[in-house]
Amino acid sequence: MAFMFKYSVFDEENNRIGIKYRRIFSDVNLALLTCHILLFLLYSFLAVKQLMFLNIFSIVLYSTMFIWREKSLKLFILFSYCEVVLQVSSATLIMGWNCGFWLYLFVACAMIFLFDYLFNCEKLGKLIPAFYYTLAFLFFIGLRVFSVNDFDFKKYYSRPVSSGIETTFLFFNALVLIIFFTYFFFCTKKITQIMEEKLALVAETDALTNLPNRFKMKKVFDNFSDSNTDIAISIMDIDDFKIVNDTYGHSVGDDVLCELAKRLRERQRLHFFSCRWGGEEFLLIKSGDNAFDQLNVELEKIRAEISTVNFYSEEDDNFFNVTISIGSALRKSGERLSDTLIRADRSLYRAKRMGKNQLIINDE
Repeated sequence: MAFMFKYSVFDEENNRIGIKYRRIFSDVNLALLTCHILLFLLYSFLAVKQLMFLNIFSIVLYSTMFIWREKSLKLFILFSYCEVVLQVSSATLIMGWNCGFWLYLFVACAMIFLFDYLFNCEKLGKLIPAFYYTLAFLFFIGLRVFSVNDFDFKKYYSRPVSSGIETTFLFFNALVLIIFFTYFFFCTKKITQIMEEKLALVAETDALTNLPNRFKMKKVFDNFSDSNTDIAISIMDIDDFKIVNDTYGHSVGDDVLCELAKRLRERQRLHFFSCRWGGEEFLLIKSGDNAFDQLNVELEKIRAEISTVNFYSEEDDNFFNVTISIGSALRKSGERLSDTLIRADRSLYRAKRMGKNQLIINDE
């Protein structure tokens, strides 16, 4: 069975982590939508028309944001916060303090804390939580003052607010609050796991080429050490790379490295695992039946392709080409991978001595 590589392509894995972040936003959006559907049904049963219409607005808002949440996450958070505060204020003033709608102000503060943390992780900018905490606190004080002074907002309510209705809403709102904070702690744990994945990905990825680095390749070697399948190793080196840097500058040299890395990334999920081994050297490894021949076929294609690429130096207004030399070796029975790597390295230097721009196979 061919070896599966968890971090074979940095861009793909980085995108996968981004999807996990956005899934948290989606879950919160769906939870808010569900909550407002339930509240709409309760208000419909009690014939509280003002809150019915307000919840219809909220349902439409969260349904729309669920569809368009990818467009602007920050706008999604601000709309959610404002909607929660509006619902809390309206429901408390109409239904009364004892129904417990003011509890959702704590939910709003927790949302801002969670999303501010997520925004910092994604470098989307801060939400200034202190401002939103203060705003929620002022609303809490204001609602309490209105409730204590018994302003007659209940005249808009067609049925009297009995103690049974107050108790029902209080338990409902408390239950929603408990469920939210349970999920909040779950999200905190999940975010920590995501950050650990992201840090591991960064630690195992070359910053310039977005290929796995030498540290990751050492892990791959450990995974392969006990394998009984055929394992082929190749080392690829850009010919006269120092001359490229000295003649055209290091930024142009970086362009050459990135172009070659791009071609390796495009192929490696299906054909091999590759990494930036150091400097202008790339190391490739493939396992499975007929691995040696298959790897060498792909490397010959890459060698031919890269020699036809026209690189441009803006400073000199000049186009130039580069070539690569490759050395390959197939692990012998009972041989350590480190020894196979040494034989591949010998083949590379042999390719250099024989004129460069070629693939040499070590069949010792």
